[in-house]
Amino acid sequence: MRHSAYTTTGILAAAALIGAAMPTHAAPAEPSLRDALAPGLLGLYPSERFKLATGRCRDCAAPEQALWYFNDDMIAVAKADPAGYAPRLRAQEDVQAWLLSGGGRPRDQPPPLVWIGSPHVAEGRLGADARLARTDGAPPLPVELTPKLSTNRSYADAGSLAFFAGGDVKARGALTEERFVVRTLWPKRYAIGAAAAGRQAGAGFHAQRRPGRRR
Repeated sequence: MRHSAYTTTGILAAAALIGAAMPTHAAPAEPSLRDALAPGLLGLYPSERFKLATGRCRDCAAPEQALWYFNDDMIAVAKADPAGYAPRLRAQEDVQAWLLSGGGRPRDQPPPLVWIGSPHVAEGRLGADARLARTDGAPPLPVELTPKLSTNRSYADAGSLAFFAGGDVKARGALTEERFVVRTLWPKRYAIGAAAAGRQAGAGFHAQRRPGRRR
């Protein structure tokens, strides 16, 4: 099996990191409301190299353990030639073996799995009235938070939306009857530029976390 930076533990960490990674070159303007895998970049990779699925996918080239973790959640999986992993090595040993096997050169292989969570992406300026003003001239979009799980003790509320009001945001969620139900929300004022990625940390929140599982 091919070595890679992705062990079972590494895949779960990579799922969060790759989704937040910033491209190293300027991307063309995107519509304010689009599908999760609309043409563009997913982290550092072209979105067309992935397909949407859930963890119940049976023809996805991703480890069974990672698929199980995202059993009923939305994920993006590589269409072809994903990075592999060595199941008997610890995470750091796997990274080292993968790096040495390629002569120290990076490989153009996408991660096997990226957590998506929601089918749509929306961008704009969040107003105090819980509406998203979009820069492409489209009508303002009413937003609300995804429903809270009864067992979840950590949850964003109306105060969270008020805190981010007045700023430009990028959100993942689902468009339902002209209302955007937010799953994750990131204020653009905390975006990390490629040159500063090693010196700063971003900020944001998950509107909904599953109890007992950290993301």
